[in-house]
Amino acid sequence: MKGLITKGKKFAFQAAIPADVREAFEGKQKFQRVFNTTDPVHAERLAAEADREFRSRVMQIRQNALNGERIDPERKLHVVGFLFGQFFNKQQHEFFDLSEHMSGVIHEAKEDRFPLLRNVPTEGVVFDELVKQVEVLLEWAEGSGYAKSKKPERPGATLIGAHEIWAAKASHTQKTKDQYGKDIREFTSWFEEKRGHCYGAKITKRDVNQFVSFLMHKNAAKATITRALSALRLIYKVGQFSDDNPFSGVADRMVIDGSQLNVRRFTDKEVLALLGTKADPNVRMALLMAAYSGMRLSEITSLKIEHIERARSGRVFNLLNAGKRKTKASYRKVPVHPTIWKELAKFIKGRGGSDYILPGEPVDKYKSRSAAISKRIATLIDKVTEDPEAREHSFRHTLISKLAEAGVRKEWRMAIVGHEGQDVHDQYTHANFIDQLLIDIAKVRYVRKK
Repeated sequence: MKGLITKGKKFAFQAAIPADVREAFEGKQKFQRVFNTTDPVHAERLAAEADREFRSRVMQIRQNALNGERIDPERKLHVVGFLFGQFFNKQQHEFFDLSEHMSGVIHEAKEDRFPLLRNVPTEGVVFDELVKQVEVLLEWAEGSGYAKSKKPERPGATLIGAHEIWAAKASHTQKTKDQYGKDIREFTSWFEEKRGHCYGAKITKRDVNQFVSFLMHKNAAKATITRALSALRLIYKVGQFSDDNPFSGVADRMVIDGSQLNVRRFTDKEVLALLGTKADPNVRMALLMAAYSGMRLSEITSLKIEHIERARSGRVFNLLNAGKRKTKASYRKVPVHPTIWKELAKFIKGRGGSDYILPGEPVDKYKSRSAAISKRIATLIDKVTEDPEAREHSFRHTLISKLAEAGVRKEWRMAIVGHEGQDVHDQYTHANFIDQLLIDIAKVRYVRKK
């Protein structure tokens, strides 16, 4: 039967979700239902039933959309009340577009899996009605023509306002601007629950300390917290709220109960467990390359077969011309560990040089090929260890530690993983230098202790 697939030893039904109804399926592109059976005949019957239910649900969603009944009237009132609360008594700049900002709030709430706004549309008749009702409430509540709101005396009085001013002029990528905006909104929401309207000048170091503790209690990785603080520190500076930036010097205060949260290295047992876990071919190869090269996932997914080059005593991954890198030091040639090549040679056999090493990975709106596979790897890591300090980035820490334990010089270690602070990049085309890196990388081994 069409749509019947296998998941391990079990059967499952899978179907593509039409683009016009994906919002009702939490944005997913595929519908899947796994059956607790290994009997193909029983699986056929279950798949036929699942297919009927799926088609019926798609038809019902489309019918509801035509009737303008995607959400029931009582829930619509709750949605309007929530959205009204997001904008009431908050200064907005003269170009403020309520519908655009409501759409942004709804999208972000869906990403956070906020139940109230699940399946709420961001365009069409129903959304237009929501915008009108929120606009009317704001006009009534504020008493003087919200829709004709005047330009506030200082648009950048809040962090959100300062971010909008910065984003309009910044030369950063749109992905960075969006991420910084998300970090600003998260802090603002947290602050307003504690202390009311988030004017920049009201923020103290004590507030920042508490916010960091809040993030750490959510098991956020140190890298995530550091990135958020970088965004907040920059936007606070843009807003010129005060000379003493409360988001500066936070690293020393990032502590809970006396222990600092770090992204730790994997143990040999954990690496071998990850490599031994059943996974799709791309995940398997990505894990192998990360464990024996220390490359970032974005670097691994950017590599094409043509970027594998021969060296006198082995092969290298050429990241000098494999897309845009994170730092200057990231433009490098990475020695291919023998363990990688043993599987990689078979993995790429028969494919053209312009093919990506990891084929078929989807590209997100920021032109990145690493987002989808990153989620699959995170799921696999969670099966091996529940420790929040063990993340995808842990492979880099692990590789660096392995090289150090093998007696590899610091500058060689930094050259392999692409860390700043060394002056060896001009030597990358020098054969003797590459040979030395190939000798060093081969020293990395993972041993199963008895």
